[in-house]
Amino acid sequence: MFYRDEGDLLGSLIVHFQFTPHDLYDYDGVETPVLVDMQYQGEPRKLLIEANRNGFVYLLDRTNGKFLSATPFAKKINWATGVDANGRPMTTDLKPTPDGTLICPGVVGATNWFSPSYSEATHLFYFLAFEGLGIFCKTSLI
Repeated sequence: MFYRDEGDLLGSLIVHFQFTPHDLYDYDGVETPVLVDMQYQGEPRKLLIEANRNGFVYLLDRTNGKFLSATPFAKKINWATGVDANGRPMTTDLKPTPDGTLICPGVVGATNWFSPSYSEATHLFYFLAFEGLGIFCKTSLI
């Protein structure tokens, strides 16, 4: 989410990007986004990079929130086959069931709240990654 400072504590919402719409796996975006000024496709850009719990690293234009790319970093992702041109995950048929469904990444996510960093010297983005599975169950609330 991007906010404009209007002299109050809250500001106003300018743009937002939802990494995992209709999130059945609790892949809420709690990771720290990293702001980087660098070349992207031959142009200087103000970028936002985020490794997400859903197993993809996202690159957004931070001036307007436009999706630029997403790359899987977890090798066993099975809840999505990739990301479409708008940055939306292309989900598989795997859903939580009463008996449980094996999903990757697991409940901890493919990364979590650990601080990432970007090196100007190497031009690499560093973050902690998990390659884990989890059993997701669907229950009724009584």
